[in-house]
Amino acid sequence: MIKIDMKLVCRLIKSNHPKEAIDLYEIIKSDKQTSNDLFLLGLAHYMIGDYNMCTQFLKMSLKECFDANVAQWFKLLDLNQAMRLIITDSINYHFENEIEMSKIEIFIRKTNKAFYETLEFFKTKLRKKIDIYVFAGQNDMNGNCLSYANPPMTSIYVNVNYTGRHELIHVLFNNMYDVIEKTKFIDEGIAVWFDREDDKNMDDMIENNIDISINVQIKKMWENFDDNNIGVYSYKVAGLFVGYMIESVGKENFFEFSTIQTLENANRLFGKDFMNKLITDFEYKIKNRRN
Repeated sequence: MIKIDMKLVCRLIKSNHPKEAIDLYEIIKSDKQTSNDLFLLGLAHYMIGDYNMCTQFLKMSLKECFDANVAQWFKLLDLNQAMRLIITDSINYHFENEIEMSKIEIFIRKTNKAFYETLEFFKTKLRKKIDIYVFAGQNDMNGNCLSYANPPMTSIYVNVNYTGRHELIHVLFNNMYDVIEKTKFIDEGIAVWFDREDDKNMDDMIENNIDISINVQIKKMWENFDDNNIGVYSYKVAGLFVGYMIESVGKENFFEFSTIQTLENANRLFGKDFMNKLITDFEYKIKNRRN
């Protein structure tokens, strides 16, 4: 029998099931909550769009025991309302106050267009509005480098001049399914592939996007995306490989695979021989591209 207690509530939050966690908490809320319990409950409320309850729980967490990490989250979610908030039908925009209104209007117009075009493709049903935090510089309020997305929180952090849909894709795609296991190689490849601006064939895209001197080893990149020898081309290669894989297995089969994004799962679904050949053929295309 599963023991119903705060540990179970916290596990549900960490596994991206905030509504179930909150409902369970309502049953056992007489239980003693630690500062960390209150913090996680606050995040759960944010994840379903209840910003007032999020603020209350994070304040209770800080009162119970001050923690620098919780204080940083309080700032990161703009719970002190230090930014200019502009609410639209599907997106809450939070702008640094020094950003000019003319730039704000351009950013909202371009982002709304990108959002609805991307949503039309992925058909994602979000449990709350996307919160986009927009900055004049290249860092967020806690000094983290931009840009990045937090799909479970349905939030994005970008510079005001950012006009792509890469981070939107991270949020929308990762909320399509209950993603069990992500790999950075596939996750970033998805965002790069679906953010491309044209529908050129694969050979043309490889020729126009990949430097002739790089040595691509897909299995090594898949295992450890950040530890490879091709530097800035990592994201482009990941995007092209995702596109090549989709062309080879079909979009629906790829989406099924994407809930567990490991090479082992790809081997299980499509066959090890098939994946070995797909990877070898892709590496050959890169190595022997036209120049």
